[in-house]
Amino acid sequence: MTIQAAVFPVNLIVDGKDCLVVGRGDVAARKAEALEACGARVTMMDPDRFADGACAGRWFVVAAADAAVNAAVAADADKHGVWVNAADDPANCTAILPAVLRRGSVTVTVGTAGRSPAMATFLRNRIDDALGPDVATLVEVVARVRAELRAEGIPTEQLRWQAS
Repeated sequence: MTIQAAVFPVNLIVDGKDCLVVGRGDVAARKAEALEACGARVTMMDPDRFADGACAGRWFVVAAADAAVNAAVAADADKHGVWVNAADDPANCTAILPAVLRRGSVTVTVGTAGRSPAMATFLRNRIDDALGPDVATLVEVVARVRAELRAEGIPTEQLRWQAS
């Protein structure tokens, strides 16, 4: 099934949040590692052990199993008001995980509404090439100048720093 609705982009702060990854293998491991790298408290669950109610009290859930388990996880997450990503199964997602590029405090995400993760990765790599390795340093310099100007009561919204 193709996602027809517009996707609302958001970056989640999962630091200290209880997250569940249902699955085994490389995909589940990568999703768990990505959540842990952002400070989430991750519980890994074998798909054979998944039972109704496992999503209760979770902040975010990833289903990285077969279609039947993903559907069960998605239904349970929905019942408990928890966002869920079902790997390679957009029909069972309330959250789609994009291709991610991180450079210091810069995070760039590229998504295709689950239609082509390979294309999202290709585009992310092109953006990486365009930004170059110094983008994180540039952000820190601009942030410092912005803080100094704001401390002096100078609004920064209209500054044309890009022209500098």
